[in-house]
Amino acid sequence: MILSLLALLVSATACSKEKRMERRLHTGDGKWNIDEFGGRDYLNDVVVSTSSHQDAGYIVFEKNGMMAMVLDGQNIGGTWVNTEDMILLSTSFGLPLNLKIIEESKKELRAEHTEITSDSTKFVYSFKLSRAN
Repeated sequence: MILSLLALLVSATACSKEKRMERRLHTGDGKWNIDEFGGRDYLNDVVVSTSSHQDAGYIVFEKNGMMAMVLDGQNIGGTWVNTEDMILLSTSFGLPLNLKIIEESKKELRAEHTEITSDSTKFVYSFKLSRAN
């Protein structure tokens, strides 16, 4: 009985965090500025190169699950869903971006997508977003 109650409480807490994140993303016009977009290239877990772009564009999260992004001048459409700690983007280019939320508040968000290219190499994309309105 106690275990069932505890499981229900944990489930309700996780669900509410997921819903809170969903509302946060599409509140207002759902527009978030991409203040910084960067990447780190790793070889055998050692950083071998980095890149960073300031004011890289914006992303709009629509309530119906659609998204529109402008990143470094490139228009990218697609869909989005979220969990309590991830934003999953399915882009019009067929490239999925699974953004792990690193840090979040009502007006800012930091997230990363890791792409493993082989046993010894990986690339980590990082996004710093701020609410546009």
